[in-house]
Order: sequence, then C-alpha cells, then structure tokens
Amino acid sequence: MRGLRSFPKSSQVAVFFIYPPCQKPRKKYIVTHCILGYFYRPLPGFSLTGEKVHKPILLLLGLFFSFSLQATEPANCVSRADADWAKSHFTFTTQDPNLSFELCTESIYTNTLRGLLFLRDFPKQDWTADDFQKNIFGSDPFAFLKANIQRLEFLPASDTDRCPPGAFMGVHPDDRTAIRICPVKELNPLIFSSAILHEARHSTSGYGHANCLYGRQSEGITCDLSLDFAGGYAVGVELYVKASRTSSFDSALRQQARALAITDLLERFQTPPLAIDRGYLLQTESGEVIFWGARGSRPFFSAPRPSALLIHRFASQALFDRDTGNVTDCFSASACLADAAGMIAAEFRSLGSAAKRASLLDVTYEAGGRVDYSCLLYSDTVDCIQSDGQDRVSVDIRALGPKKFLYAGNTGWLPNENALYIVDAQGFAYQMPATFAALKQGQAGSLVKQETQIGLLEVTRVSRDREMAIFLNGDLMYYDIVKGQWDPVPQMRGQKFRRFLSDVLWSPRVEEL
Repeated sequence: MRGLRSFPKSSQVAVFFIYPPCQKPRKKYIVTHCILGYFYRPLPGFSLTGEKVHKPILLLLGLFFSFSLQATEPANCVSRADADWAKSHFTFTTQDPNLSFELCTESIYTNTLRGLLFLRDFPKQDWTADDFQKNIFGSDPFAFLKANIQRLEFLPASDTDRCPPGAFMGVHPDDRTAIRICPVKELNPLIFSSAILHEARHSTSGYGHANCLYGRQSEGITCDLSLDFAGGYAVGVELYVKASRTSSFDSALRQQARALAITDLLERFQTPPLAIDRGYLLQTESGEVIFWGARGSRPFFSAPRPSALLIHRFASQALFDRDTGNVTDCFSASACLADAAGMIAAEFRSLGSAAKRASLLDVTYEAGGRVDYSCLLYSDTVDCIQSDGQDRVSVDIRALGPKKFLYAGNTGWLPNENALYIVDAQGFAYQMPATFAALKQGQAGSLVKQETQIGLLEVTRVSRDREMAIFLNGDLMYYDIVKGQWDPVPQMRGQKFRRFLSDVLWSPRVEEL
C-alpha cells in the first residue's frame, strides 16, 4: 500500500504560479506553463518552438499570463488548501496504482474530497429528533465522521470481490476505523456524504443490516431494523432531511435531499416508519396519477398532467413531460425534484424536429436494471444510450407500430421474466436484448417477437393466484390463475388507464417533510 503521492518537485513552481492547485491545464494555460516551465525547469510533454528567446522576455511573458489568468482557474478543481485540510484529518491510502490524485481530474479521490468538504461546511444549527430523523449526529456531521473514521482507502475497479457491480464503499473488516471506497465517479457531494456517514455508523458494532421486506429492496439484506434503531440508513436519512430543511442551501439541493430522504424512508427500514402503505401508481388516460393501496386510493398529484409519462427512473417514480422534455422524480405534487438532469432528457430536448418529439411514446431508464441502456420510444424508432453515455443507437422499428415499453416481472404471460419488451399496436411483444452491444449489432433483428399475442400494455403478479394487467383498450383487469379468466378490477371499473407502476410504497405523511 502506498500513501497519497505529492506533485513532482520539478513542476511545483510552475503549477503554483499558473493554475494553483491544478496540474491538468486547459488550452489557455499551456503557453504559460511552457514559458515558466522552460525558465525554471522544462516539464515533460511541453516544448518551445526551438527558437532562441531571451530568458527575461520569457519571464515577463510568463508573469503576465500567470497574473492575467488567475481569475479563470478551472472551476472543477479542488483547492490545494482544501486537500491539505482533508489530509490533516484523515490518512488516505490506495490499492489502485492507476488512481490519479490530481486535483483537477474527476476521480473517486476528488469526489471524496468534495464530500468531506460538504460535511465540513454543513451549516451548524440546533436540531431535535422527530418522525423523519433521530438527530444522531446533532449539529455537526463532520465531527461524527471524524469521531469514528481515521483512514480512507481507495480500491481498484479490478477488485471485483470487494467492489462488485453497484458497490460503493464499506468499513474495512480488519480496521473498523477505516472505510474502503470503490471507484464510482461523478457522485455528487450530498449522496457521497450520506453514504460515508452511513458507513461511519457501521464502525460501531451492533449496527448491522437486516432483511428488507418491502419494495425494490425486498430481496436484499440492505435495510435497518427501524428508524428508531438509529443504524446506518437512519444516519444517511438524517443528513438528507436536515439538508432539505436548511434554508441557506439552494432550492435544487434541498429538493434533491428531500427526494432522497423520502426514497430511503420508504424502502430502507424493515419496520416502515410513517404508516407506510404498499400499493400501485396508476395513470389514467387523462394523465391523472392515483396511488392505490391497502388503505384505498387517493390522488397522487393535485392535477392531471396529460403530456407526462409515468415512468420508473432508477430508484423512484418519475414523470417525463413530452412537451418540454423535463423529468421530475416525484413522490407527490409537493415532493418532486424538478427538471432532473440526465442523458435521456437532454437527448430528447436536443431533437431539432418538433414532429419527432411529438411522436414520443415511452421512456425507459435501464428498465430497473434489466438492461444496460436507456431508451426513448418513438413511433418510428427506438433511440437508446449506453449507461455510461459513451455510445448511442437509433433502431428503425416503424414496421412494428410500437405502442409502449413493457417490463416483464413475475408473470406467466411472457416467457422471460425480468426482461424489457416493446408492445406493438396489435398486442405482440418484442423482447429487447439485455446489452447495448447486442442491440447495436443486431438493430431491429435483435428484437425477438413473442409467439403469443398477449394484448396487454402492462402486467404483473399481485398474489400467488392473481395477476393484474392493462389491456390495449385501457381496461384494468385481474387474471385469476386458478380459474383461467379475466375480470375487471371492481374499484377501477369504468376508468381507462395508460400504465401502472407496481410495488410502490407510500404514506401521506411523506408530504409533511
């Protein structure tokens, strides 16, 4: 293992004068870097034209450029002072020989520094425990972290045993004061800070995870026993709740913190807080969204949104507005993260053709992990982007007459569970490949038409003997597996629906946050 490496001494003078504290220059810095580097000591990778130039002239030019460019220091760099501050509180080690410790390079190191700075600068104020957070770390989240953790260790992506897909960080098994961090890039400071506080809680014995019983986490041991148990998820939720209530933060960060707090409150506790109910989100043909659970049904939004598509967006439900291309991660009309940034929304808004935008039928964000790409479904093409944003493909499907995407879960109506399909206007389903590479290589030929004409827009199993589906005509129906017959859902008789999202957890109390 090796510790945090420092910059080469040969470049310290030039770096200090030209773009402190960065080593990776933008184009406008290159000339200055060359000049000062030549005057003091040549730097690898840079050279002059070979013409003879007097050193005093070079020095004057260098000083001119260095002073004139100081105001345009790259905004994405972490300052040397902040990095030194972090090193004064924690020991940084790495097992990744390729990890860059440069302060202007996007890496897990700079993400870690930004997260630590977020905790350091978190506004101090008095808090009391309530139904949403238990005030575990009080007014100073950084002090809580520092009291439990002394060392941060970076792992390489090649270490798939300790950094399997989806893993982010964890307490070192042989050193409870150390946290191992996997190379996940571009995590914002809010999410990183919540995660590292979560792991700091695990440094104290007795705060392990429990089985999840509800929602999308129900197959994993990734929950706390309860909010009152005050474990790792309770600490992470506490940061989100307090951030959402901190008036000095901008509205976008507060909205995001609120949405993240609600997500964890709904899904990360074996005994749910806030009288949470389990049910479905149903979107009618008029655009109204209804939550329907064991305690009955109620409007999920204050008003219908005819142009919006109800979709799953990673860990939460969302609305994709076909008029504007805006995406909102929502939990009610008063609990939305407005106009969330993302590749799919940006792709849609970049279209030059209004007619093309108007032909949008559906959106999928990696189909809840069923595929490694996200797609926009139009009347003539399905346009998909690889999950890392590095590649995209447009597949001509006008011969299909597409209607919408269909996620096949635990249902007997489609042969492959946990797969993504496109349903056409006649009710035939075409399975999409699991990988972006297969989709790009096979184009329309990679879409496998199913033999059975299912005639369904949505379908999911709701119990051992019953399934629920939306027919092509918009009827919401139950299928009795034992009897082999369809019957209307009594509570929704006479209404027409576009889509539903299953296994949604909800409580009206969430709106109080």
